[in-house]
Amino acid sequence: MENIDSRQALEALVNALEAHYECASHAADQDKLEAAEIELRDAFFTYDDLLFTEFDTELPFEMLEDVDEDVDYVLLDEDGDETTVIFGYVDEDDDDDYEVEELDDEDFDDEYDDDDDYDDEDDDED
Repeated sequence: MENIDSRQALEALVNALEAHYECASHAADQDKLEAAEIELRDAFFTYDDLLFTEFDTELPFEMLEDVDEDVDYVLLDEDGDETTVIFGYVDEDDDDDYEVEELDDEDFDDEYDDDDDYDDEDDDED
């Protein structure tokens, strides 16, 4: 790989964004789209690294590691009280003192499928 500066990396990132857009907007086959995604990811990280190396500046984006989108999480505060349900995302770099508890589908259904919470009286009046 040749040595490039952050300006060249920025141009490569813009080109990768345009190539990805073209593939996505014209229903390119899956292989072409995946290749464009890899090129975009590589260009992004190259630009990010060079920007930091040359100017000690970071992009204003948090990079997430692979996330299992099919897993539901509940954040617990210090007292063990549920505070938030998050679908497929846990910020492991968060400085808050939360404990993460993985839920299975049954726990989620029990918590959020309670039909007793709805008032059906308006339906009976018609």
